[in-house]
Amino acid sequence: MMSANFSEFQGLDLGIEKTNELVQKLKDTFVDIDQFNKNQRLTESGKTLMWLAFRKEPVVFTYEQLKDYHFFINDNDYLLYLYDERRNKAYQTDILSIYSFLESSYQVNRQLDVYVFDHSFEWVYSITHEDYTVLIVGLPGPRKI
Repeated sequence: MMSANFSEFQGLDLGIEKTNELVQKLKDTFVDIDQFNKNQRLTESGKTLMWLAFRKEPVVFTYEQLKDYHFFINDNDYLLYLYDERRNKAYQTDILSIYSFLESSYQVNRQLDVYVFDHSFEWVYSITHEDYTVLIVGLPGPRKI
């Protein structure tokens, strides 16, 4: 199966130091570290995904449902982060670039595990490799447009 094409992604690569800082903040804010570490020990590779150990029960959507909803992020100038857990890379970007990337990736490949969040760390949503499932933590809920 083809992998996501990040070479066409419109975002600023934040480098490894900033990526590690953001990942640590995501874990501190949203991940049950004990469960995460337990999951890690149970895998052959010793690696696990953060969304498997979210502290709070996420709201679950399919990717198709997500496209029918609008979150409070409607300003294209509003800066967001996109973190690709499989490649351990974080990008600073905007909502239109994220949706464009997700849509193009959805057409060719569903092997993504990415997180979208902002500087407040009040919410996160994750698009997972399992049927492109969307897990949302901290947002009050989508509203139909």
